[in-house]
Amino acid sequence: MGRIAIIAEEDLAGFFRVAGLRHSYGVKTAREAEETLWRLMENEEISVIAVTEGVARNIMPAIEEAAKRLTPTVITIPGREGPLPEMAAPIMKLVKRTVGMEIKL
Repeated sequence: MGRIAIIAEEDLAGFFRVAGLRHSYGVKTAREAEETLWRLMENEEISVIAVTEGVARNIMPAIEEAAKRLTPTVITIPGREGPLPEMAAPIMKLVKRTVGMEIKL
């Protein structure tokens, strides 16, 4: 069974750890986030990498490149600011790739 990893702002990553997610990584900079993403992409134990939207918007090219791989699946999740409207497109791309059709909301 695969594991879930979270890349989030440092304070938010702490909450995920308290909730029991052992693979929760707090980052301060875009470079640190991108390095963490690629390190997790090489970890065969990880099946899903969730990146908070606040972090993801700073490393979107890397996330889009990582999302082209079959595994692990890379998704964005809302952070402490709540859902960001500009981040809906990556989620819709993932749905289209997974389901095979575009879903209009």
